[in-house]
Parts: sequence; structure tokens; C-alpha cells
Amino acid sequence: DFVELYNPTDEVVTLTGLRLRNEIITSGTLGTTVETEVVILPNDYLVFTPDPDNIRQNYQVPQPTKLIENNLPSLGDEQGNITIYSPAFVLLDSLTYHEDWHSRLLRSRDGVSLERLRADAPTQDAGNWSSAASTVGFATPTGPNSQNRTTVAAPKEHFLVLPEKTFSPDGDGFQDVLEIRYLTDQAGYSGQLLIFDEQGRLIRQLNDLDLLAGSGSFLWDGTTDDGSRARMGIYILYAEIFTPTGEVVQEKHALVLAGRLGK
Repeated sequence: DFVELYNPTDEVVTLTGLRLRNEIITSGTLGTTVETEVVILPNDYLVFTPDPDNIRQNYQVPQPTKLIENNLPSLGDEQGNITIYSPAFVLLDSLTYHEDWHSRLLRSRDGVSLERLRADAPTQDAGNWSSAASTVGFATPTGPNSQNRTTVAAPKEHFLVLPEKTFSPDGDGFQDVLEIRYLTDQAGYSGQLLIFDEQGRLIRQLNDLDLLAGSGSFLWDGTTDDGSRARMGIYILYAEIFTPTGEVVQEKHALVLAGRLGK
């Protein structure tokens, strides 16, 4: 388990003496206190966990020094509460969560973090929380949330953006891979990307049916699912995107795999 704090202010905040409690249980570890000297910088993240090594082994940790070893109150998987008090027992924030807040598309919730979408929206609003994206490993401790929304993005006609539609995976360092960027307008999208040849045959599945982050990218290096190099020619990128409401959106793009003659 870990609890991540975010400081949205322009002030350096001292966390020493902070009290972390679970207000809805009557047994187990009801509360703990931050004993170490620690501060959180403006617009930065800090994570409390009883086992920093476990977090580093299981997730991508962009700021390892921001993992602080500290006991936590007992936090249930099905439901729980985390309440934060100042050293003087002034209530700072509180969240009572439930497993139903996770995406229904998940095969398993084990190891999947609940992420806050907007720091300026109410903490207890269930609509302000979502499962971390599978594309980032289901958690982003010490870094921006994969589902973070600083502004409400307007719905877009296309989810995918291709900076280049022609690439040449010949190892010369120029356009050797095809970058496929995506952007969603809200949390909870999932999708998969497939590559077909001109005859309509599936040659490469770029990902499983992933729960997508708010934005990200996939790469195609010009190889097929069996590891061989795809021939030069025209290919079709096919994306099947599932919205949080269950709508299926299909998107297609023509690609060109180029190269030197004789290769």
C-alpha cells in the first residue's frame, strides 16, 4: 500500500507530525504519525509507504527520493478511509473510497491504484477518481497521475495523432519507428491498436485491451507479431476505442513503411 500526497500550492509544506488515520474501522491500525523530518515542495508529490522497496519493484517511480518509509493505517481493498490531520489535529483532507470506483473493464483490481483526476475538484466526489491506466503499470507513485485532468478537454473528432505516417525502420536513426499518440477527453477509456496489411491480414497487435491514460503513445518498429520484418508497403492502423459509457469508436489511418530498395 501507499498514500500519495500532492501539494498544489506555491508553498513548501512541512509534513513532520502529520497524522494519517482510517476513520471507518474499529480494529487494526487506526492511525499513524509521520515521525521523520520531511517537506513537500510546491506542485510536487510525495508518497508514504511501509515498504518503499516493494513500490520500486512493482511500479515506475519517477522520483525515488520522494518515497518515504512510514507506517500507514489499515487500508481495505473493498472499501476504506484515509483522513489526514495536522499535528494539532486540524482536519486537512479525508477520503472514503469503495472498490466500485475502479473501472469495470479491469480483469483484476489487485495492485491497481485509484487516482484523483483533478486536484481542484472535491475529494469525496466518486467521479473525481478512476483506476490508474494499465499503460503506465497501474500506478504512478511520486509522479503525475495517469488520469490527471488539469483542464476539462473538449471531445475530439479523432483520438489518435500520428506526427508522421511514413517511417523507414532501417536503422539509420531517421524515422525508424512510427509514433502513435492518443488523447482522451475523460478518464475510463480503453482500447487496442492493430496493424493490417493491404490484403486485410492482421500482422501486428500493438497492445492488449488496455485501460488508457489521459494521453500517451504507442510505437511500431515495423516488425510483425512473429518477430519478422514487415515488407515495404501500405498498412492500415486500426484502433478500437471503448468509451466510459460503453460506446465503441473505430478509427483507421493509412501508413507507409518505406525503406531502401533491396532491403
